[in-house]
Amino acid sequence: MDSFERIVRDCAKNNRSTVIENASQEHALILIRVLFETAMRHKEEVRIVSGSLLKPFYEKLVDTARKALDSGVRFSVLVRTGKQLEGNGFADLMAEHSNGSIATLEDDDKKGPHFVVVGDRRYRVEMDDERKIAMASFNDDTIAPLLLKLHDGLTKKAGPVRYGDDTVVPSKATCVAI
Repeated sequence: MDSFERIVRDCAKNNRSTVIENASQEHALILIRVLFETAMRHKEEVRIVSGSLLKPFYEKLVDTARKALDSGVRFSVLVRTGKQLEGNGFADLMAEHSNGSIATLEDDDKKGPHFVVVGDRRYRVEMDDERKIAMASFNDDTIAPLLLKLHDGLTKKAGPVRYGDDTVVPSKATCVAI
């Protein structure tokens, strides 16, 4: 375990309000994986807003997400564009699992923050999607509630998931109203 992961795990375990900055995919994977694990430990919902659920990145999170879903953790995923969802294991998992939900944001051009929020105090948010500059915290009562409010507002504008030319018919698994 590298020093970054030790810091992240310590912050999660001890509910520290430390702001953790990161700007690499490796660090993003560590943070999001630990956020999912924390959701399992505290039985808290996970909300995600992503530009496209980039397959090479999110495929690495499928196993941890499946464990969380199977443990009863609910996921609500909003994707700013559904163009790259075909064959995306993470998107498929969210669409098929009874505790998962996924929807696209209609008429959205991927602008706006991409983030993961767990419960009402834990988050990772990208401030610069191009450079992948992000910050995270495991005990925040300012930014996390704002991200929740943004997610809930975007949920009202969301449409069904699209896989290529096919549209998944909304069901218990794909309905974003949680």
